[in-house]
Amino acid sequence: MTKKKKQKKSSYSKIIVGIGVLLIILLMAFVNQKIKLKNIRSNEEKMKTEQEELKMEINSLKNEMKNVNSLEFIEKRAREDLGMIKPNEKVYVKDND
Repeated sequence: MTKKKKQKKSSYSKIIVGIGVLLIILLMAFVNQKIKLKNIRSNEEKMKTEQEELKMEINSLKNEMKNVNSLEFIEKRAREDLGMIKPNEKVYVKDND
């Protein structure tokens, strides 16, 4: 083979290798982006679920706030949280033996 043919063949080989490397880099970037997109969508679903749970908790707290000044609510909290009893009321405690 002549020198020009070898140089021409070598140039084509370099171009093909360069294109191959470029394609591999593009493929890796594409796969990386797909993985990131999957993670973002997963986080989005988790956040939507958390948001719904927080909305339910807010509604529950709003309902509790409506009742906070009622006598029933105050008595319940006094009995459960503070252990208070009415006058002349007897409390029996069960022994856990």
